[in-house]
Amino acid sequence: MARNGSLGAALAIVAPLLLAAALALHPRVPAAPAADFIAAPERWLLAHALQVPLVAAAGAALAWLVRGRAGAAAWTCRAAAAAFAVASVALAATDGLATGVLARHAAALPDPERAAVAAAIDALFAHRLVGGSGSVLAALAALSWLTGALAAAVALARARANPAVPVLLAASGALFLLGHVPPAGPLAMLAFAAAAALVAISARRPAP
Repeated sequence: MARNGSLGAALAIVAPLLLAAALALHPRVPAAPAADFIAAPERWLLAHALQVPLVAAAGAALAWLVRGRAGAAAWTCRAAAAAFAVASVALAATDGLATGVLARHAAALPDPERAAVAAAIDALFAHRLVGGSGSVLAALAALSWLTGALAAAVALARARANPAVPVLLAASGALFLLGHVPPAGPLAMLAFAAAAALVAISARRPAP
């Protein structure tokens, strides 16, 4: 059991740190980003290929914070963590990997064909349901993280966790609501990693 707890703590700290690094690779993009994607498709693909497993791991890390706890706040956190993982993986696949594959293909085409693929990239990225920032999927991911982080903050505050933990979790949720691109996204994950580290340290201390 102690080993499982140590592995969970390691996941809860390392996963958001790695996700922060992956999000730092994410370029800031204009409303019609096809030209930027086609100019540097490999960076776009790498950033989102890394995000796929890491956002799922971050969702698991969020749920880990309330392991073994009952109550509405803890269950809200678990549900929100699952929703975040699903929405974020789907978002990385559609607005990230799909557009990146199209951009790589377009880079090798002559101008007339490239323009047609660029239009498809812009249309996918601007899609209101599954596109980039501002889409329903992006909003679901951001709101799920905010909800989960705040629910975990409430659950841990009730359990008399280190007072810095709820503050860091609230900051993480608020920052991620601003967007997953730098600087907000990486800062949100760094705040979460700090909160998870404090929870892990407290769990290792013997009960008085």
